[in-house]
Amino acid sequence: MHSHAKPKVLIVDNNEHVLERLAADLAAAGYEPETTWSGRDALGRLQAGEFRFLILDEYLPDLYVGDFFSQLAQFASPPHVVLMRANPKKALKFQHPRKMAVVDKLQTAQVLHELFEAGQAFTKPTKH
Repeated sequence: MHSHAKPKVLIVDNNEHVLERLAADLAAAGYEPETTWSGRDALGRLQAGEFRFLILDEYLPDLYVGDFFSQLAQFASPPHVVLMRANPKKALKFQHPRKMAVVDKLQTAQVLHELFEAGQAFTKPTKH
């Protein structure tokens, strides 16, 4: 991968409109987005591909998000995670990755690029 390659981002959400909007926004911002609705498919793609970032909805129709993160923790080089939640201040009830930000799902598109650029997306969420 050379220095001019676009950072690859995997977006996981069961809402097709959210996937399309985030993919378009990220492509316009210089990222290479891929999308899926499936947690199981996402794990397969993450294991096979070189994704730098993962944008994940807290609800996966085919896999509990806590189980998703348990499997992701087994990867040698897991991506940086941005978890989209309806209530980002609500406590998480599962073990989560070290490199994770939690964002309000309704404002995800507005904050993603700033998080990536500032490098702030990848610390443990603070407890409120």
